[in-house]
Amino acid sequence: MSEDSKATKELSEVIIHPERTAVLILHMMNEQLHYKPGVTVYGPEFAESNKEWRILEKTKAIIDASREKGILIAYV
Repeated sequence: MSEDSKATKELSEVIIHPERTAVLILHMMNEQLHYKPGVTVYGPEFAESNKEWRILEKTKAIIDASREKGILIAYV
């Protein structure tokens, strides 16, 4: 199975209920946070640079509040 087929299959298995779920998309472009699955606590060791840590400090409150409300967070 090709990588594209695997990715498509995995994406198709994600179920989002639009009436109950909002999606917060963090698009950082060149300042991407290099998201690591399963990480729920943010600290300087999470970021790969001081610039990334400053971005995390600014967005942490939004991310935490979103998760508490059950908002799906997508890193793109």
